[in-house]
Amino acid sequence: MALPMVLFLLKQRVPAKQPPAPAPFLLDKLREQGLLTDSHLLGHASSSTSQQQAAQTTAPAPAPGALWPSTQQIAAAAQYFKEEVAGAKQRPAVPAKKYVIPPEPFDMRRQHKQVSAYLASPEFKAKVAARKARGQRGIIINAGGPNLISSTIVTLKVLREVLHCSLPVELVWHATEEMDNATIAALRRRWGPIVGINLDSMPWPSHHRAKEVVQQPNWNQGFFGKVMSLTASSFASALLLDADSMPLANPEGLLDDASFETTGNLFFPDFWSTPANSQQRSLAYDMVGLEHDEAQALLAAGKGRLQRDTESGQLLFDLVKHADVAEWALWINSFGDVLYKALWGDKDTYSMAFAVPPGAALTWRNSSLLVKATQQKTAGWQLAGMLQFDAAGQPAFLHRTMNKFSWGGEAWHLGLITGPLPLRWVNYYLSQDAQGPTVGVPYDYVAPASAFVQWHIPQPLARSTAQTDGWAVGQEEACPAATFLAYWRLREHAVPTGSNASLDSACTPLLASLLRSNAAAYAAAGLLQQPQLLELASAEFDRVITRRTHSNKLVPPEEVLDSTPALAWVPDYLHPAVDTIVSRALAGSYQAMQWLQQHAVQFAMFANVTAAQPPLAQQQQQQKARPARG
Repeated sequence: MALPMVLFLLKQRVPAKQPPAPAPFLLDKLREQGLLTDSHLLGHASSSTSQQQAAQTTAPAPAPGALWPSTQQIAAAAQYFKEEVAGAKQRPAVPAKKYVIPPEPFDMRRQHKQVSAYLASPEFKAKVAARKARGQRGIIINAGGPNLISSTIVTLKVLREVLHCSLPVELVWHATEEMDNATIAALRRRWGPIVGINLDSMPWPSHHRAKEVVQQPNWNQGFFGKVMSLTASSFASALLLDADSMPLANPEGLLDDASFETTGNLFFPDFWSTPANSQQRSLAYDMVGLEHDEAQALLAAGKGRLQRDTESGQLLFDLVKHADVAEWALWINSFGDVLYKALWGDKDTYSMAFAVPPGAALTWRNSSLLVKATQQKTAGWQLAGMLQFDAAGQPAFLHRTMNKFSWGGEAWHLGLITGPLPLRWVNYYLSQDAQGPTVGVPYDYVAPASAFVQWHIPQPLARSTAQTDGWAVGQEEACPAATFLAYWRLREHAVPTGSNASLDSACTPLLASLLRSNAAAYAAAGLLQQPQLLELASAEFDRVITRRTHSNKLVPPEEVLDSTPALAWVPDYLHPAVDTIVSRALAGSYQAMQWLQQHAVQFAMFANVTAAQPPLAQQQQQQKARPARG
């Protein structure tokens, strides 16, 4: 039921540009200043597998002066965040009569009247008033059954034990058989406060379609229940989180975000974008009662520089200010039998407020990449999940969209992580309709090794026992120059390594010596705390050419494609050169899954599963014990 992506290819592509890499001229400059010795360079040795080494792309050295930002770049970065925050307050007020039309088909129109009547009722107003009086903020996670609960346990363990988030959680399941009292009690004891909500036992909202209609198999896919958890929640404001979307920072800060306080919503963009004037999108607007052009312009006003589809693995909702919107989203998703033929499911029923596109988390896979010219399958980097960022480009969530944490399975190792990806790069490399020379095998999104510049953060040369903030201060070097330079350049390109305050402080003199006359402006622009603003201020993530006809009507945009390799970080979870909250969260997720496989007996839900399907480690031991076939 997926929308086909309509791509328009320019005859002349944008010339490829290589992102900067550690350059010989810079290393020579550091040697001259006594800040770097040849022994530092030992840390740059690659730890890639032999397969990856054979195909790895390296970047040429940039021209002198290209590595460190100019005065103009620093000024642009200083202005970026202010404009993004202010943009949320400038969304125009448009009278509803300009974009509201009668919905189609007739069933939707009839149900529309019932929802409208409910929103005007004392019952609805009392429900919203009670939420406002409680004023509680929290996280809603939809999960039930062993597989989703496996991902939930990983998320809860990282949330509480690594990120130290204390927000209460409402754990929601959609069918009574998906949860048992003993399991929810065990979850509550270990990672509470947690409230369990069984949607199956709640009174069905009479102003929506009948339960037996909405819960028909094959077309709803559980999206109605996910949206229904918003209307069932007791929170005044909430983070709606998929079980497989793991926060990379304490999400409490997002609920204090200036854009969220202004608009009452924060949504995160997807990799891909359906053209705003596509036939399917226009059909969906007509069905739900929106005049396409006016509504599209109104929604676009809140999207900043991006016009992408919304990814609903995580979203923030003010359930007092927008309690009516939650009901309308439920109304829309109750007609999945009609609408999901024109939409990608529930994610297309939300708008979007953030202007930072996602990055990719990828794993190296054999026979997953199809070479178009030969129709031969080869190895490549397969998309395992997406990295979502907050408004300032800080890493916020890792949504595992493939190979999710599940009992008895093995979660893929994430071998590459990128920063925010331009739409033109995604459409060239990482789409089912990719315009480059390769494409993923059906239903997989895979890019060749040449699509990335792989960058390691080398280990510091010397370490001592003086631990601070997870980073060991070397006795031989106050600032490990090679380590710091690789780490800092990744951060300036918005690659989500996370930060380390001790390392940043120790290497401030090195950074100042390289910036020279721009050092004061760099610090004043806030780039010492948020170097990723340099990338966000200068990047053209969604560059398109929109043409107008002689009658001044817009025609489908021609997307500018780009084969420029994306800068990617090769993370090391077990022995990180720089220990950050991101590296701890990544390591913590795998440790949490190992913990579950060892302690599943604590959760009654896994009793039958463990008997039928032993954990992966046990399966491997059993396999080794079997005699080889002759």
